[in-house]
Amino acid sequence: MAQTAQNPSPMVEHTRDHARLTETTPAGQRLKLELGTPSVPDKVKQKREVKLLLFFHGGGWLPEFAVAQQRNMAVISVQAGGGSGTYVNLFADLARFQMLIAEAEAKSGLKFGEVDLGGWSAGCGALRQILGDPASFDRVGRVLCIDGVHTGYVNDAPGPKESQLQTDNLQVWLRFGRDALAGKKRLIITHTEIFPGSLGRRGGTLCKQTTKAHA
Repeated sequence: MAQTAQNPSPMVEHTRDHARLTETTPAGQRLKLELGTPSVPDKVKQKREVKLLLFFHGGGWLPEFAVAQQRNMAVISVQAGGGSGTYVNLFADLARFQMLIAEAEAKSGLKFGEVDLGGWSAGCGALRQILGDPASFDRVGRVLCIDGVHTGYVNDAPGPKESQLQTDNLQVWLRFGRDALAGKKRLIITHTEIFPGSLGRRGGTLCKQTTKAHA
């Protein structure tokens, strides 16, 4: 008997379009701070109290573009180079976060109510350091982490079978996540699915599927 022809696989691969935003410079007030560059869109410049977003390692124009779509928000973007340790060291002095907000208020003439944090990759090191201070933790309402919850491996290496993660760097995220689930905060975390075994003794990155915890 002739062999029955194999049915074609139902799986079909398509190439997705990867649209990119066009770099723009939104109209608004830009100031110079001791750390970072604040931008206040024209439409919120006259408001007495606005929200403030601090975004780390996300490029200068993109956080400004995002905030320009809002009606009552300003942004401070901070670019400090590569490596999460660089961003952690920015807030080795735990008082620096509150001082940065006070400086931005003084130079912009605005009063900042809700303060939100955002970061990409290494920039999330600053978020973890800020949230580790109880007073700063209480001041922050929303957090966006893009590929950024990092920790190391126990014994500085993955495997050999089930990898053990160092948990000290994860405690602040656990606390913030629980507050988000309780409706007290808002949190969004995204991760790519990459196993960072190639980092060897340099430590690793906690990378899983996209996780969301928000009210």
